[in-house]
Amino acid sequence: MMNKSKDFIYYQIATLFGAGDVKYAPGTLGSFIGLIFACFFHDKIFIYSFIFGVSFIAGLISSDHVERQMGVEDPNQVIIDEFSCIFAIFFFVPNDYMTLPLI
Repeated sequence: MMNKSKDFIYYQIATLFGAGDVKYAPGTLGSFIGLIFACFFHDKIFIYSFIFGVSFIAGLISSDHVERQMGVEDPNQVIIDEFSCIFAIFFFVPNDYMTLPLI
């Protein structure tokens, strides 16, 4: 059985450090946080790719653990997937003044 500190760390990662615990629209909040990060780092391709890769891998591991601990498939609190997905979506959007309104 896992110890409580590892469970806590997995939960914090899966919920974006508690952002997924909001009562209404936690997935939308996760997407919005991802959008803010994606806009800020969009022109820094190495950092952008690093954040995407780390959030994707950490999300796979932590969300699986939290789902098993909660006994619920895709719980509302787990929003790391929405965060990571935004990076994948905007990766191919060019960074220029024509596409800025899209981002």
